[in-house]
Amino acid sequence: MRKLSLSSEARAAAARAVADDPRLAAFPVQQLVRSRVHAFQLAFANEAVARLGVPGKDVFYEPSYRGLRVLGATEMALAGPARALGNWYGPHVAIRPAQVHYHSGDEVREPVMAVVVRAPRRLAPEVRKDLQRRDAELGEISFHRGACVVRARATQAELLGYPAWLDALTDGTGEVWMRLSHYAPVVRDPGPAAA
Repeated sequence: MRKLSLSSEARAAAARAVADDPRLAAFPVQQLVRSRVHAFQLAFANEAVARLGVPGKDVFYEPSYRGLRVLGATEMALAGPARALGNWYGPHVAIRPAQVHYHSGDEVREPVMAVVVRAPRRLAPEVRKDLQRRDAELGEISFHRGACVVRARATQAELLGYPAWLDALTDGTGEVWMRLSHYAPVVRDPGPAAA
């Protein structure tokens, strides 16, 4: 797995993560939800949390002056709260795309996910090729009754959008399971002048 360099946006997100509660390390992906009509985003965020109720074990809600930050154990875990908020608020809510939840301290660390993909056997080459394109470390690939099962590890940054890609590839018949494996240091790209 290659080490990623951080964009300026990712560096800013990582810098904000310094204040994160250590318990939030279990949530490697996040999404910001903002109101288009509330005068104060914190008021909207608190109202949204009250509507959403007690979060499940795979999500966490963090109201702030910027809006409601929804943290998830996986990108798929963000779908339920986003759908509910979209249904309640309609066009009056802006749901930003999922982002990686970096952690910072002495060094910036990024989440690495363990991935298991189940897809029709005939699509095994495409699944494998896409995971390689995402710089995943491929593990075992097995075949069972017309299906392939691929195990891999990849950074959450490389996996953003993967569930939707797999759904489109397999016409909704594929399945993906992800869980946090560990956090790894992010190595900044030294640039073309480096030796």
